[in-house]
Amino acid sequence: MGLFRTTSSLDSSDIPTLIAMGRALRDWGDGDLVEELLRALPDPSTAVRAELILQAAGAGVPWNRTPAAAKAYADWWRENRDAFTSALPAEKRWSQLKPQFIDAPVDIDSVDLTDRKWRDELELGRLELRQYDFAIAIDCSRSMRPEIERLKRDMRIMFSAFSLVAIEPRVGLTLFAPGGIVKQFPLTGDLGQLMGYVNAADIMGPPGEEEWAGALQQTMSGSKWAPPGRYSRRAIVLISDEPITKPQGDVAVPLAHVGAKAAFRIYGVMIRPLQNTKNNPLAVPFDRTASAADAAIPGSPQGGRAGRGRGGQGAGKAGWGYYDTIASATGAKAIEVKVPQGLFGLGLPPQADATSKGKAKAGQGDGKAISPVAYAPIYAGGGPTNRVLTMVLVDAINPQYADRVEPFVKILVACCQQAANRIPERRTWGPPDKMEPNRK
Repeated sequence: MGLFRTTSSLDSSDIPTLIAMGRALRDWGDGDLVEELLRALPDPSTAVRAELILQAAGAGVPWNRTPAAAKAYADWWRENRDAFTSALPAEKRWSQLKPQFIDAPVDIDSVDLTDRKWRDELELGRLELRQYDFAIAIDCSRSMRPEIERLKRDMRIMFSAFSLVAIEPRVGLTLFAPGGIVKQFPLTGDLGQLMGYVNAADIMGPPGEEEWAGALQQTMSGSKWAPPGRYSRRAIVLISDEPITKPQGDVAVPLAHVGAKAAFRIYGVMIRPLQNTKNNPLAVPFDRTASAADAAIPGSPQGGRAGRGRGGQGAGKAGWGYYDTIASATGAKAIEVKVPQGLFGLGLPPQADATSKGKAKAGQGDGKAISPVAYAPIYAGGGPTNRVLTMVLVDAINPQYADRVEPFVKILVACCQQAANRIPERRTWGPPDKMEPNRK
């Protein structure tokens, strides 16, 4: 119940936890906990996550997510209580669980203790990272509203992770948009100041070509970076949901080569739409992977720009390929992060703002309206923050031992989730056409 009070069905990182809670409830056969959840169903602020847990526990009730759900679940419980509470876990059921991050220990009798590989395994070396300077350059054009909102939730996670691997971490932020707009905030080791930077971020600029090259230039030159050396790192992450245009790419690639000589690592994060997302978190693989159908990306050009498919106009050096070219010039890499379409954390598009005309499109709107019955999806691969942190921290710690460092980094990133800005559930009930939007 402590977990129940501190989770949110609007937060994508909490969805696997809520599902796991439901599966534990099913295995325990705990009637008292079921009745606690039944009492939470009439309250709009707890109903959605209570129903998600009950569904994961195997409740045979159609998805409802309205005040009527309380009666439907009460009827189900009256008919199934005895069967549910008699389903206790088998003896030593825990021994059948599969490890989540690292392989299970091997049988000691199968190990040759004189094999040199054990000495090699122990030669990882100490972590002696003193200064870690990290900056995000994020596209703030109109379609990036969900990523800006995600950054506001997750920046504390990033700062917490860097603080665990470096003595003096500093983080900076650059906002860029079409119209040559670039707003650069210098590196800081003050979390309060950093959150001020992030909370000031918003969509901006007219339609047109994003200022990728100007953002890289300002990010590299707008702060006093730690001198390169054995115990320091310089990292920049460029985040956008559009292919880089040729004029911008022709300026950005030479900048990357200059950055490489100054010991910068420049990573690319290409935000791509996750297609065919099922509107049911219980139907998504629990290992957070996407199916081949989910990963399919349309390849049609947009407004004369390079196509979104790697096999189309975006292949090779131009378009999406510029991210790879820029990253590889500095010894880094570019990754694709697929996200569901809609407002941050939600599988459904946002409602239109009361002052706007027409209906809001996915990823647009005022950024505040939340469906009273929506819940967050599970992001493929763990979402942008998990992917970015795993990528940059493996490089920062010991890239030559990436296969050994990566499991540790994944555990570290999961631990740092507790630092995130919490997304509260404040919902209101009403007829579907009369329900007021939730305001953050």
